[in-house]
Amino acid sequence: MKLNVLWATLAGAVTLMVVGFLFYVVIFGDLLSDMGISEEYMKDPDMIMIFLGNVAGAFLMAYVFNKWASISTLKTGFIGGAIMGLLIGLYSGLIQFGTTVISDSVTPYLVDAVISAVLWGVGGAIVGLVLGKTG
Repeated sequence: MKLNVLWATLAGAVTLMVVGFLFYVVIFGDLLSDMGISEEYMKDPDMIMIFLGNVAGAFLMAYVFNKWASISTLKTGFIGGAIMGLLIGLYSGLIQFGTTVISDSVTPYLVDAVISAVLWGVGGAIVGLVLGKTG
């Protein structure tokens, strides 16, 4: 494993964590809680698991960007990350909507996919930048 992929993963994970908190708690927290997500399925956040999830997402971006996509700039990282975030958000949200009763509307899942696109875009920008600077 190349060291630059590990640095990009760490930087991306921290970015996803900070920007995710800003988006999901500070900016869109009230909007999302008012969209019909059943409170009985919510729990206090486990920050270690959230961080590990962000490490996995950042590693996915760093690996794909470095190995297959040759992404190494802020702009191309944002675009690649946004596309990945949107598609992963739609994938998981639509399947969750189709298989659970967490929400009676598809709207929260679509909103989450758009937020994920921007979140992963910002994370991807940082991953791309770090790959470019350390590669």
